[in-house]
Amino acid sequence: MNFVFNLSIQNDVISKNYADFLKVSNYKEVENHTAFTKDEVQKIVGNSGGNVTRDVYTQLEIKTLLEAVNKI
Repeated sequence: MNFVFNLSIQNDVISKNYADFLKVSNYKEVENHTAFTKDEVQKIVGNSGGNVTRDVYTQLEIKTLLEAVNKI
C-alpha cells in the first residue's frame, strides 16, 4: 500500500511537470523544468539537434518513475 501511495504522489508530480514541459523547446529549458541536466537528457535520448519532443519527455518520465521506485 505504501508503494502505491508513494508512486501515486510521484506520478502527480510528473503530470504537473509535463504540463510545464509542453512549453519547453530545447535542452536548456529542460534543466529549468525538470530535475535533469542537458547532458542527462542527451544520454537518455541521444542528440537530436537540441529539440525536445513528447517522446523525449516520455523517456524522462520513465526514468523518473524508475528512480522513484528504487528509492522506496
